[in-house]
Amino acid sequence: MPAEAEIARKAGYSDVQKFLLSPTETTLELNLSKSGRMAVHRLIDYQMSYNKVRHSSVGAGRSRYLVLTKCDAESPSDVRIKKERKEKHMELLVKFNTYQKFTLTLPPKGTKLGLILKTNKTLGNMTEIVDVVENSPLMNLIPKDVCIVSLKAGAIGLYSLGQ
Repeated sequence: MPAEAEIARKAGYSDVQKFLLSPTETTLELNLSKSGRMAVHRLIDYQMSYNKVRHSSVGAGRSRYLVLTKCDAESPSDVRIKKERKEKHMELLVKFNTYQKFTLTLPPKGTKLGLILKTNKTLGNMTEIVDVVENSPLMNLIPKDVCIVSLKAGAIGLYSLGQ
């Protein structure tokens, strides 16, 4: 929930920001004054996307606190199981020599990359790298017949010249 975390940061709630960015935390208890609880209520109700975070006040008097719960959040055990499966999957990819990790450092801004791209409808409109031109600064950096997954850009590209 990066957008909601940014809203919390701007409002000065670093603990709420940390909670919203955490992939494992599903609830957060905040011991705030009445005005502090109301401020967080308003923040969630009026500035954050609908149905992302649920809030409720628990207790009475001075022991009253605010509980934030991520809507549709995975439980910590589900997150752990997913992580274990992902690690096992990666082990198998490495074992069967179908995974090759490499880092691609792009040239300075404004440099033509020499990539020929097209939208591949079979792959859900994913951008496919169909060719790398001969004088491309990336020519010797990209292995042939690989699926490139960019963790930073959130994009996936295929480069499959089949040579």
